[in-house]
Amino acid sequence: MRCIKSLWVLPYCVYTLYMPQAVYAHKNEAPPIVKYHERQYKRYLKRAEKQSDEIKKHKEMLNNYQEQHFINKNDENYVIDIEIIQKHCDAIIKRSEDLREEYQSFASWHKWKAESLMQQ
Repeated sequence: MRCIKSLWVLPYCVYTLYMPQAVYAHKNEAPPIVKYHERQYKRYLKRAEKQSDEIKKHKEMLNNYQEQHFINKNDENYVIDIEIIQKHCDAIIKRSEDLREEYQSFASWHKWKAESLMQQ
């Protein structure tokens, strides 16, 4: 009985030793980690584009504020309104530019990482 139980160990060992392994050296497709970094690269580029759109939108808002809201230059609140919108847009533009630069640096790092992994 002990001999029969031990006979099952041999086929199990042979199966696990010769079981197919994931080898990417002979395939044309990139390993999953490279695909991950490529996805991250594209993702951060899209985020940087969204920040560029936000910057453009607020620069236009700042330039066209008077025409959009029909502000009367003779009104006593005109200067206050302009200062408020100036402060609002400048803050968003500055933070969006910082964020865009950060996203672009993340994207460039992921691109570099994917390329370096493909060369290995």
